[in-house]
Amino acid sequence: MSFWRRTWFPAAGADRLARHGDYAATRERFFARPHSNLRFLVRQRYEWMNPYLAGRSRVVELGAGPGLSREFIRDCGLEVTDILDNPWLDRRVDAMALPYEAGSLDAVICSHMIHHVPAPVRLLQDIERALKPGGLLLVNETTTSLCHRLLMWAMRHEGWSYEVDIFDDDACAKSGIDPLAGNNAVANMLFGDAKRFEVALPTLAIRHHEYTEICVFLLSGGVGGEVFTVELPQPALRVVRGIDSLLTTTLPTVFAFARRMVIVKRP
Repeated sequence: MSFWRRTWFPAAGADRLARHGDYAATRERFFARPHSNLRFLVRQRYEWMNPYLAGRSRVVELGAGPGLSREFIRDCGLEVTDILDNPWLDRRVDAMALPYEAGSLDAVICSHMIHHVPAPVRLLQDIERALKPGGLLLVNETTTSLCHRLLMWAMRHEGWSYEVDIFDDDACAKSGIDPLAGNNAVANMLFGDAKRFEVALPTLAIRHHEYTEICVFLLSGGVGGEVFTVELPQPALRVVRGIDSLLTTTLPTVFAFARRMVIVKRP
């Protein structure tokens, strides 16, 4: 089966996710209901960052897509950016050519965007350059668990490839130039080998890493696209989150769809 391969990408035009990349539609769906499965997922992706960001005066989110972080991130100077020019953004920024001066940022947020860039290590090197000593990189990213591979294979939405030397400066982690295309194996390759990570990025240190998301994501209806879902009351979603925590903590290689990480620039 395709989901056992080291490399699998869907054929062009095979995506079964409706309105893929229509972030205006995502925002409309997000704000239409004050309590929704999608809002619950996005809250989960960003609220954990608040203790790390409190009091930091210059925080930049790269690849913000629908730009929903501002709804949940508090007490910091947040600039929301993306390579796509949309009216809800503070600034259009190409993550592969950061316009920030060296040592100028207190923190950078990358939420499900690193696997979309062609050269993830070069991105991290540039983020490190822009961060102040002691600055933070807060990451939400995918992980290619068995269940996540099954979902990608079923939806024909994105794929994965482990046949890339992610630490080779000349290697391209994904095919094509479409900013919405991605390689979901990127985070596994970047963060799965701690020694190679430390050699490639010696001034960055991983301080926290945990696996998250399966059922809460499946019930959300999608972030970058849309599938049918049944809206649940908040108490039920909290129970689902508890089930997620049990599954992703116990067997992350089977169940986890995502990870969250705190990476610090060494003083």
